Formats: sequence, C-alpha cells, structure tokens
Amino acid sequence: MEIYVCENTLEGVFSAIFCAYADRHPHSDNKIITGSVKNYELFANYVPVTTKQEHALRVSRRLYNTLGGEVFYDLCAALLCETSYATEVADAVYHTVVLGLSLARQGKDGRHILEHLTNPYVNLVFRCARQTKHEARQFYGFLRFRELSNGVLLARFHPNNNIITMLVEHFDNRLPKEAYIIYDATHDIAALHHPHQPSILLSHPEFEQEALSSYSEQEQNYEKLWKQFYESIAIESRINPALRQSNMPKRFWKDTVEL
Repeated sequence: MEIYVCENTLEGVFSAIFCAYADRHPHSDNKIITGSVKNYELFANYVPVTTKQEHALRVSRRLYNTLGGEVFYDLCAALLCETSYATEVADAVYHTVVLGLSLARQGKDGRHILEHLTNPYVNLVFRCARQTKHEARQFYGFLRFRELSNGVLLARFHPNNNIITMLVEHFDNRLPKEAYIIYDATHDIAALHHPHQPSILLSHPEFEQEALSSYSEQEQNYEKLWKQFYESIAIESRINPALRQSNMPKRFWKDTVEL
C-alpha cells in the first residue's frame, strides 16, 4: 500500500492526489493522510508529499472542468471540516475523485458523483461538506462587524470548522467598498480586505490586541443604543431562552454584542 502524507490544506491534499495519479499505482492500494503519521501500518510505503501550487492548480482545473463547479465546491468544503468524523476526509475526497473521474471516462455524468451515498467515501464527503456549508451559512447572518477607532471594520468569530475562505467570498461581494478584517479566533487566521480588492488571508497574524479592542466613539454609541433597543422590546412574560438558543446556538453568543 502507498500512503501519501501531505499537509492539512486544500493545496496539500490536491498535491497528494496529483502524486497518486502520477505514480500510477492502483487507486485501491493508495491512501492519503494529512499531518504527521501517528500509527504506522505494516507493509505500507509512506510517501511524503511536498505541496506545490502548480500541481494543486492542475488538479483543481481538472476537477472543476470534469465534475463541475458544484462538486468541486463540495470537495473543498469537505476538506475544511474539522469534526471528529472528518479525520479520514482527505482520503475520502481522493477516492471520491477517483470514482468521479472514472465515471466521466466511461461516458457517464461525474457531476452527480455526490449522489452515490451508498459509497462510504462519498457519504463521508457529503456529510463533511454539508456541515461546513451549514456553518458558513449561519455566519453569513451571525457575523458581526464593529468599527475600530481607525475606521476599519472588525468581525471576530469562533467557528468549529475552518470556513473563513467561504466567508471571504461572500463578504467581498457584500462589502466591496469597505476596509475590514474577519478574524477566526479558533484557527488564528485573518482575512484582510481593502476597498475594491480581493481579501488576503494571513495565518497567525500579529495584531496589536490593544488596537483590536479600541472601538470608535460612534461604534460605542450605536452599541449602547442597540442594547437599549434590544432590552426595551423584550416582553418579560414571553422570554423563551430555549427558543432563543434554538434560533441562535449558544456558541455564537460570545461574539454578539447584545448577548
């Protein structure tokens, strides 16, 4: 068995898929794992994979053109999932890709590959993609921007999955004229957006925490007004904490001004 060991990024996994195809070993005997090897398997050859942008781009183009944009998006979304059952997602994506490209070579429509839910690899990819997309959609509405003293908008959030790239696309389109920072405090990643330019991602950004806590006077006034409004419209006899938590799970509260 050939086991390809790559870094836990989209580019790393796509580079590993490129190497697996280039080596021409039977796909059923191949496996992809991310990060460091914890338990070595007997009779397995471990192949370290160096992440190469060129290889990752070639795989991305092939998947997008052959399987379609929707499937490609779901494959990427699955790789961003970080729940307990997502530990084997890189290998699941690899074998899903193999199945999809195989169907395309047979003249069948590989664009429906994620409907083959009886396949365990496809099933795992489907579940992981569904989870990350669901969380991203939640933050489309729950993400809160606050104006800093320098006029830059800051949104700090704590996601379960590494979904910041999914949010960047959405907010770049929604707020093209604004200078803002989206900071993923869970993974220590930040997206920096300059007006009318695409956002850039920074891993482990060196922010001055004092600057990130210095809000503009107008922002502070608006927050006071919002809290007062929130409290004044509440009907004490109809307060339903369980319903509120159902509509907005408690893990979102720490980044919400009124809660």
